[in-house]
Amino acid sequence: MNFIKPNRLQKGDKIAAISLSWGGAGDKEILWRYNLGKKRLEEEFGIIVVEMENTLKGSKYIYEHPEKRSEDLMNAFKDKSIKWPKENIWRNAILFLETSEEMPELNHFERLIRNYGSQGILEKINGIIIGKPYDNKYYDEYKNIILKIVRDELKLNDLPIMYNMNFGHTSPMITIPYGAIGEIDCDK
Repeated sequence: MNFIKPNRLQKGDKIAAISLSWGGAGDKEILWRYNLGKKRLEEEFGIIVVEMENTLKGSKYIYEHPEKRSEDLMNAFKDKSIKWPKENIWRNAILFLETSEEMPELNHFERLIRNYGSQGILEKINGIIIGKPYDNKYYDEYKNIILKIVRDELKLNDLPIMYNMNFGHTSPMITIPYGAIGEIDCDK
């Protein structure tokens, strides 16, 4: 197996800060966390953080304007100065998924999983690790959706899937080492 890791960000590289879902980074009580993270990226790593137009407008605004989230994402993609991983970032990767406290309805979760399949991502990765459903809501249903799409529809019978792992918005919570070499040992 060849491990493909994206190029390391270098001092002076630009990354985009985008609020695609919640928008809490722009809320008064949480903004300090965002600013601290941005400061560390800029001062300790020399990374330039580019805030998109709506990034810090707050959770209420972001919730009420999904089209602005989309515009920010598309503008980040169009900006050639912003670094972005190449498509092969998925090759031989392990995909981490979690449903968070939002506990998406079953049809939404099914579309999410099917979307990874339609993009060809599930065929490129070496495994999926799925976080424990928040409050165990839809525990069996989520698991059945994943198996239906991965095994029955896509016929990816050899793709390892670990389910009910303690990461994401759950307690207890383990730390996932992003970017590290990992393996799902199906024999244990």
